[in-house]
Amino acid sequence: MSTATGSPADRVTALELQVLAHRGWPAVEQWEGRELPGWTLRAAGGFTRRANSALPIGGLGPGGTPRAAAPPATAADFRAAADALRAWYAERGLPAYVQVCGGTEDARLDAVLAELGWVAETPTELHTGPLAPLTGSGPGPGSGPVSGSGSGEEPAGVLLTRSVDAGWAALYHRAGTLDATSLAVLTGGPSVWFATVPGADGRPEAIGRCVVDGAWAGFSGIEVRPDRRRRGLARRVMAALADRARSEGAVHGWLQVEADNAPALRMYAGLGFRRHHGYHYRRAVGTG
Repeated sequence: MSTATGSPADRVTALELQVLAHRGWPAVEQWEGRELPGWTLRAAGGFTRRANSALPIGGLGPGGTPRAAAPPATAADFRAAADALRAWYAERGLPAYVQVCGGTEDARLDAVLAELGWVAETPTELHTGPLAPLTGSGPGPGSGPVSGSGSGEEPAGVLLTRSVDAGWAALYHRAGTLDATSLAVLTGGPSVWFATVPGADGRPEAIGRCVVDGAWAGFSGIEVRPDRRRRGLARRVMAALADRARSEGAVHGWLQVEADNAPALRMYAGLGFRRHHGYHYRRAVGTG
């Protein structure tokens, strides 16, 4: 995978970030078999493409470390494995997806999948940025009154918990109710925190999720109630989560955002996050 240049967060490779994202949004079922050498297949009842797609990063060993193996490099190689991949997902009633990272290494894989008729979907960007400016303890976007103290205490009015309650689930954009499989994905990861800004009417005004993994913190599920937008609530949620992540040793942040989500892209840019690389999904024709 390619390596970006610039800040320490930019110098991390796309492969390393893929592994972080994989650990931070874990599927409830993972499979690596001889029929598909060099792949990790993931399933979670259809809850998000991230947790229900094949990841061609050489397979994952103990602790999520990628093994030194490559996915099939030619159309002939992939055709030999495609039936097993399709069958694995079909057995679970799921469409067959492959997550394809941008860059020269995956360009060949992407071309093979396109040749086989797999449809490209959901172009997404992975952004990285420093945590210190978010918490007000360093220069840059996000520092100031809205960002918290940098001392590990969340900004006023933001509650942090280890679990998802009914209010958080109701505001989460993917589902008003979350089943056990979805909750297993959301609560999975090395050190997961959920943020809520309680509203006067008893409903959350804003929510967010963060998973801390060593020097990195991954943000997701940042949502604000439509009638409470443009009040800085998303920034407060990010600041609270960043504070907690820093208290556990994290220095850098990462997040994933769909490429056509202009409001989110502007907000994250204002918080100091910059595009590291892009990825998309290829779906097997006739599935999904």
